[in-house]
Amino acid sequence: PFVSGNIIAFPTGEQDYGGDLNGDGYISTIVLRYFDIARNQLVNTTAEIIGSGGFAISGNKIAFISYEGGVGATGADLNGDGDKSDFVLRYFDVSSGRIINTGAEVKPGTKLAMSDSLIVFITSETYLRSDLNGDGDTSDDALRYYDLSAGRIVNTGAEIFSNPSVDGKKIAFLTKESSVSRYG
Repeated sequence: PFVSGNIIAFPTGEQDYGGDLNGDGYISTIVLRYFDIARNQLVNTTAEIIGSGGFAISGNKIAFISYEGGVGATGADLNGDGDKSDFVLRYFDVSSGRIINTGAEVKPGTKLAMSDSLIVFITSETYLRSDLNGDGDTSDDALRYYDLSAGRIVNTGAEIFSNPSVDGKKIAFLTKESSVSRYG
């Protein structure tokens, strides 16, 4: 589980729970839920998430990664690329009770980092089929973030080799020295 203020967010496997938590008619999904300490209330967001590490929390927002094919009974094209085979960044706003889709493709296995203003993640150029760091190929992992206040995806142009961390608007990450010397 992850905690921020009065909110404890955690994944729940429907098979372990013994019921359909997201209303898709199946009992095979991992769903994001949270406990509100101040209200002494357990809340089911109905949001499908991947694994137990595919989410983060800050303030009243819980960021998570969804596999398009696992959303709803038939899947959903969350990033608008014409298929349902991607991993996409979404977040749950505790205040409004809404799931917000960012449309940002996230590399499978990525752990999210989050502050009150940013959700930081890794995107694989190979999966996205786009050169995000400007080195002329599509074989790298790129550092990107979603700016919560602006509601937009920002590509940093940096090649990344580990899960990032964030504090406020400062992002820390590792990159290979050879990548920096080749591309500035």
